[in-house]
Amino acid sequence: MNAAVKNAIESALIALVVAAACIWLLASGDDLSEFKTVMFGAGIAAAGVAHLFFMTQAIKQSGREPLRWVALMVLTMPIGSAIALAILVSEARKNGSAQQAG
Repeated sequence: MNAAVKNAIESALIALVVAAACIWLLASGDDLSEFKTVMFGAGIAAAGVAHLFFMTQAIKQSGREPLRWVALMVLTMPIGSAIALAILVSEARKNGSAQQAG
């Protein structure tokens, strides 16, 4: 796998972990103040934007056209990202096995 693609995918997954942590803290809080609610909401939004940015970078580095993929990810948020990640990882594995064989 290309190092730039790998770094972008890892960063996108870390952004998803941050978003999941914010959602978990927001959902599990019993007495959340308005400030905490706004901050967790901002954390979710920032992590979502970071995830899209890093996924766009991974798609660009893999040589694909990013506009269609970003539109797919935005319109079908969790499913589009999962599809893009699966395609990028399977392509990297295919290229890695071809390089080892050759």
